[in-house]
Amino acid sequence: MTSPRLTILTLIAGLFLTLPLPAQSLKTAPDRPVDISHLRLDLKLDLPGKGVEARAALTVTVLRDAATIALDAVNFQVTACRWLGEGTMQPVEVPFRQEKGKLSLTPPGGFKAGSRAILQVVYKVKDPKDGLFFFGPGPGDTETPLMVWSQGESTGNRHWIPCLDHPVARQTTELVATVEKGFEVLSNGRLVSRVDNADNTTTFHWKQENPHPSYLVTLVAGKFDVTEEKAGDLSLLYYIPKGGKGFQGNVAKTFGRTREMLDFFQRRFGVRYPWEKYAQVVVEQFTSGGMENTSATTLTDRVMVDERALLDYDPDGLIAHELAHQWWGDLVTCRDWAHLWLNEGFASFSEVIWAEHHDGLEKGRYDLLRKMRSALEGDSRPIVDRRYGDPRDMFDNRVYPKGAWMLQMLRSKLGEEVFWKGVRAWAERYRFKSAETADLRRVLEETSGLDLERFFTDFLERGGHPELKADVSWDAESRTLEIKLEQKQKGDPYDLRVPFEILLENGQRQLETIPLAERKATTRLKLAQPPATWEIDPHFTLLAAWTEKREPRQWVTLAARGGVHGRARAITALGDLTDQSEALASILAQEKLPGLAAEAAQALGKQKDAPTTQRLLAALAHPEAKVRRVVVEALGKKKGDEASKAALKKLVDQGDPSAAVEAAALLAYARVGGAPAQALAARYLGRESHGEVLRTAALEALAESGQADAVDTLLAWTAQGKPRGARLAAMRSASVLAGKETVTAEARKRILDTLVARLDGEKPQIRRAAALALDQLGEKGRPALARLELAVNDDTDNQVRRTAERAVRNLNTKSDPAALQAEIKRLRTDLDDFKRKVSEDPNPDD
Repeated sequence: MTSPRLTILTLIAGLFLTLPLPAQSLKTAPDRPVDISHLRLDLKLDLPGKGVEARAALTVTVLRDAATIALDAVNFQVTACRWLGEGTMQPVEVPFRQEKGKLSLTPPGGFKAGSRAILQVVYKVKDPKDGLFFFGPGPGDTETPLMVWSQGESTGNRHWIPCLDHPVARQTTELVATVEKGFEVLSNGRLVSRVDNADNTTTFHWKQENPHPSYLVTLVAGKFDVTEEKAGDLSLLYYIPKGGKGFQGNVAKTFGRTREMLDFFQRRFGVRYPWEKYAQVVVEQFTSGGMENTSATTLTDRVMVDERALLDYDPDGLIAHELAHQWWGDLVTCRDWAHLWLNEGFASFSEVIWAEHHDGLEKGRYDLLRKMRSALEGDSRPIVDRRYGDPRDMFDNRVYPKGAWMLQMLRSKLGEEVFWKGVRAWAERYRFKSAETADLRRVLEETSGLDLERFFTDFLERGGHPELKADVSWDAESRTLEIKLEQKQKGDPYDLRVPFEILLENGQRQLETIPLAERKATTRLKLAQPPATWEIDPHFTLLAAWTEKREPRQWVTLAARGGVHGRARAITALGDLTDQSEALASILAQEKLPGLAAEAAQALGKQKDAPTTQRLLAALAHPEAKVRRVVVEALGKKKGDEASKAALKKLVDQGDPSAAVEAAALLAYARVGGAPAQALAARYLGRESHGEVLRTAALEALAESGQADAVDTLLAWTAQGKPRGARLAAMRSASVLAGKETVTAEARKRILDTLVARLDGEKPQIRRAAALALDQLGEKGRPALARLELAVNDDTDNQVRRTAERAVRNLNTKSDPAALQAEIKRLRTDLDDFKRKVSEDPNPDD
């Protein structure tokens, strides 16, 4: 699943997934009382009524004598449980009870080891709180289509399927669903039949022939246009919602590289695609970027792009991530959530290798750079953490970008050929099985002949990362370069090999590898030519945080001659120095990699010297949209500069090919006092855009204005019936506005009451956003404490509970106002950072 993946809300949730967690008990895979070899579901779907009438048939083998067998089943209305023993003709009614999310079967005499049977469960579910999500028109909302989709990872499917809901258990499945005629039903495997019935319904029968975990079982029903293409004899299916969003003309723009990705991954992994088909279905208001259900990925509608959206967002990363999961997560599955990185790390790493293949090595390395930054900012817990609370606590930066970096480091350590040979052996050995981290280590050791225990101990079972300092000096008289390296992190030193490339003044390069197994190491090198500069780890072989000092001219040289890693570090360093405007403008003009060009523009915007503004204005003509957006944001900080205001006015009046640039221009123009926020917002709130970037900018401008007359507009945009992305932005913005001293107590109370109301009767994303917005209010949010405490205890969604718990803790901080204000500032900074990340790449690593 994309993690923490695509929407701003997903990123906000990621913030709370990285908060310090209370100590938890050790988690391992659960005991299994039975082996379930097959699961059949017969469903009658009532989309308007948000309900399902269901009959499940589980083919089971009892593994050991037991008085009771318990299945995961939350809030079912069970009417019967029957046991059809092997060789018998009639099922026997089995006594059952339901408590604490379990369906427990307790027949007289219990269950005997080795006995085989079909267990039948007849039940209903009605608008479950998790796992199965119904959508349709409502008050003030005529556009939301009738639709239902499932989301099983990590423990959602137990809300509509009786099962052993853990990745250690696998079974084959089939799903037979009857729905109103005109609707499509998608599930795992191949379509056995589609039958139109006399009662104006259609029955779909899907069958999954190879075993997979319960959390990967999928159900999607709605009105879709279905497009099919072939990759050899494999069907590639694209399900696009019917309706007014204009998606139908953009299937090729969005999914047109799927077949090439499939071919590339089959060659690279050395294993053929393992399932009967590959479908991608776009659904209403999906909870994340995508979910890798076996043979049928579910995707957010934000994945759909037209020509304009492609200027700001490339869906390839998300599509590649979910497709790669069909091998990593589906074919081979983590045995327990403690080993989730085996799913998400491999899928995130697959984004990198796709970028390398399709866009070139430097684009792939820039993706590694982004993942490095995310990994270094993430949670300090180990990647393999057996002391998690809820499985969803594991879905954070440790398993996505940091997990990808573990594989990049192993690729560097083993070498390309041996590494991919090991990956192929891993897939073949654990095909249709669950596995854990030690299993991967043993396979790679057998393939390479290397002992990898120290590596896995250092980087996967230990929290944090290497924190390294470099001190480099050149002695011209002895022609000696002295390199001092030091490990600064707490705890034992890592066993490292540090690549160090010297860029000589004559244009040549000299690559050295420096062992660093102790706290400190000093290396002295005799050089025939003086060094112009140097680059640490130019080929991305080591995940580490570095500190060092250089002369500005050495950073400038590195920005011109270095690899992606070196150029990025040079740009950042120059941006933190003064009087570097000319150098940064030159770097911006020469940099060919769009991401680094945008970073150069951002660094240029930090300069304070007089020529900076003119250099920024010149950069408004840059061909890359992400560069223009960063330039516009920098101009928005030039309050009082008439040239900046005039350029921003022109952008607001004339627009830009990129919606993200237009959105940035609106906010920037408002910030420099170009026009009243209400007037600017009115021009943008009626305009649709990919990811709601235009409306989000308009709502943020209203909040920043501090004008009391913005309250009505902001609260109206939090209401049901408005686009979800705009609702989320409106809640955040209303919270910001409520914190302004210009807002009356009555207006503040209206905002508070509206945010509290959003904690009830809403989908989890809205409830999380409401709790976060209340937290952001600080002292002014204290009247919401009672309702937040109720959410902590009663909300069905773990992330909502976690967000509410953090809010309660912050709002109860009375004794230290300075600490409270610092926390509020941190939250707002994090939100700004998350919005920046989304605008740079709406597919963050989930």
